[in-house]
Amino acid sequence: MDEIGRNNLGINNVDGVLDIDKIDPKNFEHIHHADNVLSQKDLAELRNYIFDNMRFADKKRFRRIPREDGKDFPVYNFLPRDKEPTNLLEKYIVGLIGKQHHIEYWIRYNDELQWHLDGDEVYERSGSSFLKPVVFPVRSFCFYVHVEDLKGGEMEVCPFQGNIPGYRIIDNYFEPPDGSTIMTVKPRSNYLIRFLRPLYHRVKRVEKGQRLSLVWSQWQDYPYGYEKGNHWDVSDIEPVDKAVGFLVKKVEWPIKEGA
Repeated sequence: MDEIGRNNLGINNVDGVLDIDKIDPKNFEHIHHADNVLSQKDLAELRNYIFDNMRFADKKRFRRIPREDGKDFPVYNFLPRDKEPTNLLEKYIVGLIGKQHHIEYWIRYNDELQWHLDGDEVYERSGSSFLKPVVFPVRSFCFYVHVEDLKGGEMEVCPFQGNIPGYRIIDNYFEPPDGSTIMTVKPRSNYLIRFLRPLYHRVKRVEKGQRLSLVWSQWQDYPYGYEKGNHWDVSDIEPVDKAVGFLVKKVEWPIKEGA
């Protein structure tokens, strides 16, 4: 993968536009990206597998709604490094990055997300008391599987802003500190971006079109949240702390592979 250069992406400041010529490209050595990651045949297979196992609110596939047959991808998923891939998502991820780490992965379709860090969200959304230390993955990846007629839906990244003491990884009230640098990633099909350390990022609202992404993180150690199961979905129980957003429950992988 190539390192991000200052001319690859839009870079600005929360208070206004920066002079990007004054930004040293070496400052972005922890962010890499690549185009044309998969062959067109493999990309089509992955895209069709995801679309065939999701349900949408209308024929335009603008919004996801639950399927009556129980299919659709759980919100959070995990492949331990000592286990072989059992579904197509896992097979493609392992094919791209290997199995030297545990892999957490999830699907996002036209989602709008607030500022957050990739971390052990399952533990924070499990309703447990926050007695264990906050832990983070080794690196994170976002692969845009399918982007079509898109307006909005950009990912914004604080390239120099990692964990801030006092904030959990899930905190819907977080905003970047004054003066923070913001990097904008415009989605396009078959495009991959990688963070080599935890960085605050968010996804802006999709106004029209489609943005389908497969996202994953590599973990050196087993996250606390996955000690009781590898697949987690949204729980019907409301969280006491609204900043958490929602709680999760353990589920089984709902898709019969090869069916």
